[in-house]
Amino acid sequence: MDERNSGVVDKVSVFEAFAESLKAVANGRRLELLELMAQGEHAVEDLARITGMAMTTTSAHLQTLKRAGLVVTRRECTTIYYRLGGDDVAELYTAAKRVILSR
Repeated sequence: MDERNSGVVDKVSVFEAFAESLKAVANGRRLELLELMAQGEHAVEDLARITGMAMTTTSAHLQTLKRAGLVVTRRECTTIYYRLGGDDVAELYTAAKRVILSR
C-alpha cells in the first residue's frame, strides 16, 4: 500500500471511530445518563434509581458508553462508580445539546 492509500485508510478509520462514538450517544437513555454523570460520579444503582431503569438496562447502557471511551469506572468493594471520561466529553455533550435545542 502506498502513502496515498495509507492516508485514506487512516481517514476512514477516524470517521468509523467517530461514527461508533456517535452511535453510543444516539440513544435518549444514554444521553440522560451522560447528563447525570456531567453532574458528578454516580454508582450504577443510583443511576438506575434516578432514571427509573432496571439495573441490567442501566448497566448495558453504561457499558456501551464505556466501550466508546465516554465514561470511566472505579470499583469500591462491590459498587461500581461511573463518571465522564473527561472534560471533553462534557463539552461534547453540552455543545451537541446546545445545537439541538437551538433548532
